[in-house]
Parts: sequence; structure tokens; C-alpha cells
Amino acid sequence: MPKLKVTTLSNSNNGRILVRLNFKHRNKFKRYSLAKIIKNNGSKESIIVMLLGFKEEDAISMPIDIREALKVDIDDELDFKLENACLLERLCWYFFSPDPSVRIPAQLAAFSILLGIISVGFNLCSLCSR
Repeated sequence: MPKLKVTTLSNSNNGRILVRLNFKHRNKFKRYSLAKIIKNNGSKESIIVMLLGFKEEDAISMPIDIREALKVDIDDELDFKLENACLLERLCWYFFSPDPSVRIPAQLAAFSILLGIISVGFNLCSLCSR
């Protein structure tokens, strides 16, 4: 990956765990894909983010939470690579994301599945007791 200048997200995207990156630098990742951003400087800094498009070709746009995790500031040059996040990393991202618009629906879905499993279990117990 080329080194890209770090910029801040627009106000409408602040607080979201997403990165805006031009499609030329996203390789095989489509919009709304979850990817792991890893710094190429030999350090262990990485974070899983959602990727969205960006019209600027020489910049990467991210909120302060991601900049702090990667230890970069606005106007720094970021040398990074994108990797696929494994299934477990993606599930953890949904369940533990600091963004409530992501975390709450995922937790409600998991709770709904759990209630469905419990109700099936009760129905099977009632059929077996007859």
C-alpha cells in the first residue's frame, strides 16, 4: 500500500468505527466490508474497521478512535496494509463495537436467537414428557 495522508472524518460520520478509503487502495474489499488495518512499521498496531469510499486518492479518512488505536495524527502519513478479518474477529467487532448503531442490533439479534433456541428446547421437552 502507498503511504496516505491521514484526515479526519466529516461530522456526519464522527463516532463511527469506519475508514474512508478510495477504491484504488481497497484492493478486493467492497464498500461496507470489515477489514483489519495493520501498520507496516513493524509495530503491532491494528484495528478492525468498516471500509467506505472516499473521493480523495491520496488520503485516508478516519475518526479519532481509530487514529488513537493506530497511533497516528491528522496530516501524518500512514503506511498500512489491509487484511481480511476472520469470522471470529468480525463477530467480536459487531458485538463489542463502541458504535451503538452497530453493537445494539447485533446484541438484540443474538438475544433473539437465544430465546428461539430456548423455546425450541421447551417444546421438545413438552413433547418428550407425553
